[in-house]
Amino acid sequence: MLPKSYLSQLLLVRIAEAVERLEKRIWTPVSGPWRVKRTAPQKGHRKLDEVEIGEFKEIGELPDVWGERFDQCWWQLPEELIAEAREHAGSLYLDWRDDGEATLYADGVPWHGIDPGHRYVPLPTVAKDLKIESICLRSGIWVPGNWTRMSDEGSKFEGAYTLKRDEDTWKAWVTMDLMKEFMDHGIRKAYPEHRATEGSAGFRPALDKIDPLLRRLAHGLDECLDILDANGIPAFNKSLSTLLASLPADGKQILSCVLTGHAHIDLVWLWPESVGEFKAVHTFSTMNRLLDKYPEFRFGYSQPMSYEAVNRRNPELMDIVRGHIQDQRWEVEGATYVESDTQLPCGESLVRSFLLGQKGFEALTGKLSSTLWLPDVFGYSGSLPQIMAQTGVSRFFTTKLTWCSVSRFPHSSFRWLGFDGTEVMVHVTQAYGYNGQVGIKEIDDGQLHYQQASVHDAYLAPTGWGDGGGGPTEAMCERARILNNFAGMPPTQWGRIDEFFDSLETVRDKLPAFQGELYMEYHRGVQTTHGDLKSAFRAAERGLQVLEAAHCACKTGPVDEAIWKRLILAQFHDYIPGSSVKEVYDEGIPELNGIAEDSSAAVAALMKARDSSPSDCQFNPLAVHQDAYDSSTGSWHRIPPLSGGPLSSFPETSINSSVNAAADKISNGRVCADFDELGRITSLKIDGADIPFTDPAGELVLYADHPHAYDAWDIDRATLSNPMVVDSPAEVSVLNEDNGQSCCVSFRRKAGKNSVVTIHYKLNAASYCLGIEYDIDWKDPSILLKAVFPTEYRGRHARYGAPFGSSLRVQQPARPDDEAQFENPFNRWIEVSDDGGDEGFFVVSEAKYGATVFQGNVQVSLLRSVFISDPDLEKPADKVKDSQCYSDLMQHKIRLAVGRFKADTQREERAPILADTLFTLPIPYSGEHVNAGLVGIDGLDTVHPCWAKPADSNDGTWILRCHETHGKRGSIRIELKSGYTATAVDLMESPLNVQPDADGNFPVKPYSLFSFLIEPS
Repeated sequence: MLPKSYLSQLLLVRIAEAVERLEKRIWTPVSGPWRVKRTAPQKGHRKLDEVEIGEFKEIGELPDVWGERFDQCWWQLPEELIAEAREHAGSLYLDWRDDGEATLYADGVPWHGIDPGHRYVPLPTVAKDLKIESICLRSGIWVPGNWTRMSDEGSKFEGAYTLKRDEDTWKAWVTMDLMKEFMDHGIRKAYPEHRATEGSAGFRPALDKIDPLLRRLAHGLDECLDILDANGIPAFNKSLSTLLASLPADGKQILSCVLTGHAHIDLVWLWPESVGEFKAVHTFSTMNRLLDKYPEFRFGYSQPMSYEAVNRRNPELMDIVRGHIQDQRWEVEGATYVESDTQLPCGESLVRSFLLGQKGFEALTGKLSSTLWLPDVFGYSGSLPQIMAQTGVSRFFTTKLTWCSVSRFPHSSFRWLGFDGTEVMVHVTQAYGYNGQVGIKEIDDGQLHYQQASVHDAYLAPTGWGDGGGGPTEAMCERARILNNFAGMPPTQWGRIDEFFDSLETVRDKLPAFQGELYMEYHRGVQTTHGDLKSAFRAAERGLQVLEAAHCACKTGPVDEAIWKRLILAQFHDYIPGSSVKEVYDEGIPELNGIAEDSSAAVAALMKARDSSPSDCQFNPLAVHQDAYDSSTGSWHRIPPLSGGPLSSFPETSINSSVNAAADKISNGRVCADFDELGRITSLKIDGADIPFTDPAGELVLYADHPHAYDAWDIDRATLSNPMVVDSPAEVSVLNEDNGQSCCVSFRRKAGKNSVVTIHYKLNAASYCLGIEYDIDWKDPSILLKAVFPTEYRGRHARYGAPFGSSLRVQQPARPDDEAQFENPFNRWIEVSDDGGDEGFFVVSEAKYGATVFQGNVQVSLLRSVFISDPDLEKPADKVKDSQCYSDLMQHKIRLAVGRFKADTQREERAPILADTLFTLPIPYSGEHVNAGLVGIDGLDTVHPCWAKPADSNDGTWILRCHETHGKRGSIRIELKSGYTATAVDLMESPLNVQPDADGNFPVKPYSLFSFLIEPS
């Protein structure tokens, strides 16, 4: 007999072999395949109580291939299987061999999800009826080894089987698998090229320099494996327990790892909304079982929209969840109604996600959520902190900054100061995302990369498979039990998000500060992808803006919040960015268009309901005045804010000029533009002052758009280095309307290989900027189209509109993190100037959100025709030439405006206001005078009164929402009709301790967001 080997490098492969051997011995077949029945697959998802028993039919030979993408079907398990489960008293598992994602129901209540992360499902012992809901799609995309595409023929069902799990063997396997991972990670840190526990042949260097803990562990595992071979599993488990007990944490660990059970569920993404709802049911049921089995386990979920969907689809399941919430084991934190994109929605739309979200959280828990939970959003606007602070939210968590591609975000825990200086506390992951597995490397990386370890003793780790992976697993819970007291690892245990932030609060004063937006250096194309979607979304926002304004003026109280919920769904971070599959937009764009159309119809009905003396009237739905032309009298009239009536009843304005246009120019006296034969702007004067273009402006430029990954998400830097200027000849036409009060010069040109663009330059007599409208028939895939406006305004920063306020970003050659901002989000307006900022050039957009600004050169991204996201995250070769697989190959109407600003530019002529007034025109109606009591706003001209919202009190009061856009300090006075008063309130409509001075002026701080409750006497 040989003595024990001292060749420790050879012990590692023994450990690996033991893990593989144990895994093969966990499961013992019992019965199967069972004869099961199913319903016919269908597109429309049905609740179980909507399915007739006669619809269940026995299937034929296996395999049974069923359904088309996203179809649902129901399955009936036989009574004999149910009896067998009862007989085995809780030790029987279901092996459901189907490609799709499924949920097992016991007596009508979701019992457990079936997915690659939860392959075998424990069968209940007392159920009288077992059914399964299945969806035809590939499930659990983040689970390792699960990258096989679903067959184009459908989901392949290969039978239902029952198994028994040998609990001793399973526990031995979990422990040994973790120890193998621990050994592998530790050795690779010392020897990066070492194959450690990999079992392939070849040279293995001696482990002459490793942590003593690894030597002791390897020796101990070797002895345990001797016991396994000689005495079997029970003795082996006992020896493992003894070994682990001899290697406890030494109490010297500085950090602990707080695991929060997590299951990131995209409401839409590689599936439509109905499947996202299914995934919530599927995941919630699995988490209930895990909470039953592991008392220490904690789980959290964020989105009220999912809770509502679960309650609608299965109230019994939601009752169980409420019980766990009440027991403080299921945590409800998140703040927003859905996990919203924060760059693309207008400010008010984003606010409503918070307001409806907090209403949902309060209904679930009796209190507001203190944490904004956005693990997977593509950048975070600097306007967020003050929205958070005004809706009861003081904390924020994300993982997505780990995706930055050029520079590393400098902090893990920090105080985030928004544009206006409002402070909230933030924790971000630095080394992992939101699919934690209680893995050795991820936990070790978490502590190594925790930048604030010098002042705080814990970091947060979202743990569990997302997007249909069903959340945490039993193995993750077992791993956590071992690692909570194991040498060489930080104490690792389940915890609550609120308690983690409570501990972070104790060191708030020691945390670093970061002010401004949290910019993500990746996914830069999402501001432009699916231009038709973004146009529909903006039209829906505008429709609700007009509808709420009409409710304010007519004093008819709030609009139905159900409409807002549908719009907020479109804010979801894989919806409005354009990164979802085609089916999402086939459903979503018509719904968004319907919101706009229904809002318009509702306004007409509201005005007509007040009709006592019919006349031709116009209603101004904005909180600033608008000028309108009366074609019957040939005169212009100024409609006060939020007011309506016959144009003749409003004061005439001093607009006495007309518009002159020819093939090479257009002018209304204030705005004068010259064009060359290609339709480019060669000169633009505003009030006699030239905009200093360096080359003809309005140039159309094409870029071959082939991102190295994630087509719908990304624009690569190399893409923007290879422009193809559109130089095709133009057909010119001139249109004169309203007796010279409105003119248009149009240039029709071929662009790309097969596309046609018609550029319309538009002016009316009242314009103080040049309108540009593009009619595009786009037929060229994999192309990015930009409109270029090159100027001499080369100040260090360009100013980009944000949901509220604005963001300054470097536009000069600079550091790598500045250079990484080569394609940026903007919320409907951009300005460039010299460093002095006294004058400059602006671009205003109706529904475009992406641009490149470099050394005074403003390039607005008009559209990009990229490959639409595929349900398998692939770009199948057989679909690359299919035009139906590309976005935006269709007709487009895109509206911009360009102009000049000065330091003393009046409020209504500033870019943020023009983003409203140019595209939200007065509404014709037939009825009586209406008004909301607002005369106007005096004072600081950079204050934008952006929205009128009926107050929740439903008594004719309303909210005027304002924000300062340019970082200036001053004051404003709200001028109201007699009998009206204004009170400063927060976003929750609670009074603030802010009083006007003796002259009625309210103070305004730079970038501040503020609201007034307007009350009629």
